[in-house]
Amino acid sequence: MLHKHQTRRRLRGQSLLELALSLTVMLIIFSGLVEVGFLIGQYSLLVQAARNGARYAIDFEHTDIEPACTPVRTPACTDAVCVRDFYCATADTVERNLSYLGDTSTPLDPARDDIIISVFTISRGLGVVARYPTPTGWSYYGNERSQFTNADVERMINERGLAYMDMGAVLVEIVYHYHHRLGLPWIAPFIPNPKRLHVYSFMPQDSAAPDPTPTP
Repeated sequence: MLHKHQTRRRLRGQSLLELALSLTVMLIIFSGLVEVGFLIGQYSLLVQAARNGARYAIDFEHTDIEPACTPVRTPACTDAVCVRDFYCATADTVERNLSYLGDTSTPLDPARDDIIISVFTISRGLGVVARYPTPTGWSYYGNERSQFTNADVERMINERGLAYMDMGAVLVEIVYHYHHRLGLPWIAPFIPNPKRLHVYSFMPQDSAAPDPTPTP
């Protein structure tokens, strides 16, 4: 039979073990929630930057093109040339938005991330009749192509009740690889590191609208 103080000591040791296990589980859960918070915050910044880029592109001529910058930005497309190219200037607006909206320690990675821009001419009842500057969009870093086919765009138009309108549209997409901020190994099985994020913004674009049908 155990002595009273031996029993108390065993119970105290059991309590400490249970506390240690509980704290470990709570630490894992809490750190995961913090990482998810960082991920959601970065996703929100990407969405806002894509929207601002699309808003910038609304009133500009999609035919303003510099050969060094389209259909993909080349080293010859310097900042001074980029501002004269519709696609490059729009993508540059997205990148600058990411810099001042969020944490500048996590910019786009030119080796993996990308900004993709597509412009569409949409005809009433016919859907997408033209896509610029290429069938897979314009790429800022040359790493990605548009994740949307013309059929996907027509589906978005239908969902927005715009199928019976003649219009132009611009689609701004961002592909971003989110790297864990905490860098804790037990989070990786639940959230890949890096985690590939894809966001987009789809808005009307005046210069790509089809020419009005002449009145007889």
